[in-house]
Amino acid sequence: MNVLSREDSYLLFEDACRQIVESNAIMVQQPLVNLMKLIAYNAAIEGCVMACYRGINYPVLLAKCQRLDDSGYHFVLPDTNRAVVALVSKLLYDFCMGTQNLQTFTGKIYPQCDVRTGFVRFCEDIIMPYKEAFREVLLNQVDESEEEAEQQTVAGINSVIVAEIGSIAGDIRSELMGDNHIKQDVRMELIALIDGLCEVVESDLPKLVLPSWLGIRYAFGAQRKCQSSLARLKKTLQDYLLI
Repeated sequence: MNVLSREDSYLLFEDACRQIVESNAIMVQQPLVNLMKLIAYNAAIEGCVMACYRGINYPVLLAKCQRLDDSGYHFVLPDTNRAVVALVSKLLYDFCMGTQNLQTFTGKIYPQCDVRTGFVRFCEDIIMPYKEAFREVLLNQVDESEEEAEQQTVAGINSVIVAEIGSIAGDIRSELMGDNHIKQDVRMELIALIDGLCEVVESDLPKLVLPSWLGIRYAFGAQRKCQSSLARLKKTLQDYLLI
């Protein structure tokens, strides 16, 4: 199998970002999926993203980038290229998986804009700086010692596994939200368990996957909910030797 150089890999990444920019708020889902697939299956790009994730607490970083003052709400990208890559990669992943809504996000950032203009500004203010930050990290800032560390990181729970588990988790959330026979407090508790597993996987904490899964199995079993999707989740975790 041919291994692409960093330069060639970046050209693919640049094209994936271009597809997002040339899309629109309604049709952007497929370009987002294409970018997530590229990150998952291109070794250089995945290694770069995983290296940027190291040491990053995403919820804390996201909170720091959201600022509210007398003039309103602002979203400000981090100061370093690595933090930009980590933050925006995770944010786009959440948009792709449906755990966050892009239109809701742009509506919050640009309250005076319509959907179309908000998306254009999102691309100008976030996607384009993300593309440039990624270029700097991938082509200029990763040395051989970092490459080895990236390979060790990817060997844990890589983005392919994260994406697959995230997809099943999204299906389970949808089932729970559409179930009119479940009490609201129980629904939110079950969703919290699913979100907890996703957080464990995304944080590359394989030793915590089993206890997280056991909590899900017992809680969902007691409620007799989402059994088919839970079977898919169990098989995926077993296939990847996580339980």
